[in-house]
Amino acid sequence: TEPLAVCPTTLCVTNAVENGSALTPKCSRTVTGLCGAFQVFAAPDPSETVISVNDVCLGGINTVTLSDSNPGNLFQLANGTYTVTYTSTAPGAGTSATVVINNGSGSFDLPAITPAGTYTITLTLFTNVITTCDSTPTSISDTFIVNPLPDATAMTIVVPDACFGSSVIATVNGITPPGTYDITYTLTPGPTATATGVNGSGGTIDLGILAAGTYTITTSTVKNSTTGCQTISTATDTFTINPIPNASDIVLTAPDICSNTPETVHMANQTPGSAPD
Repeated sequence: TEPLAVCPTTLCVTNAVENGSALTPKCSRTVTGLCGAFQVFAAPDPSETVISVNDVCLGGINTVTLSDSNPGNLFQLANGTYTVTYTSTAPGAGTSATVVINNGSGSFDLPAITPAGTYTITLTLFTNVITTCDSTPTSISDTFIVNPLPDATAMTIVVPDACFGSSVIATVNGITPPGTYDITYTLTPGPTATATGVNGSGGTIDLGILAAGTYTITTSTVKNSTTGCQTISTATDTFTINPIPNASDIVLTAPDICSNTPETVHMANQTPGSAPD
């Protein structure tokens, strides 16, 4: 799209005059056809331009989105390609970018920013790439966040042995920074599932009631419940669900005895010839 021109203009010279001196009079000559055409281009007008920057996880890309704060009005920043100069409190965020504006809107990406933190970007100059006309805006800025990834390198998951019929509880520790996390795990034998909102330090996961046997639980991902930032995890534990003894076929006999005489209690399978339960 061509930049917005104030007006096309033609300049013509109609009379040429030679500078004179005290001894030499000025001479002049009428000139025809000595004309040149040029255009006067408007400077960029970002007076209604605002920006917003998306929050990301560490290693992600922040996108700076430009828009018109009064879209019902005529777009103030003309369609075209601009070099946008900016300052930022984020280290390594760069100092300029190229952005294509269409109907008041456009965007550009910042380089990946580290470390995690809260930062501000301020646009300081708009330069039209074609005309090189520029303009200094007023107060176009936004604050954005680069969220840290969860650190699960010291994560543990512990499941104590239990008896059949009891709810099996896994305890999680060692996830930083402090917060709640969505933890995906696999139970072997068993399904893969995700427990949500688990405290990273002392949080619990209810595995339900499991059949008697030996199981291994292994985590695969840990995601911050608030920011959505995720990392890989390989915490694991092995535990046993013990069966409940079945005494339904057991009979107990205790013979009569005299006072102060030791008693002998007998237990036996109620169904002779069959294996005891």
